[in-house]
Amino acid sequence: MWKFQFSFIDFRLNALAGFAVALMLAKLWDPILSLNWYTYLIVAIIASIKPLITFIKQV
Repeated sequence: MWKFQFSFIDFRLNALAGFAVALMLAKLWDPILSLNWYTYLIVAIIASIKPLITFIKQV
């Protein structure tokens, strides 16, 4: 479809922005910190499936 190619630094900056938003949400909404640790792990795994599949197809 689209043939965008981003550099490594673009992806790292995107990850940093996502991390900053997550910290902001934790600061603004305290109940999210009461979830179990594995909830965050599950969300992280689910969120990384698509990028990992795309990366593997390109290699």
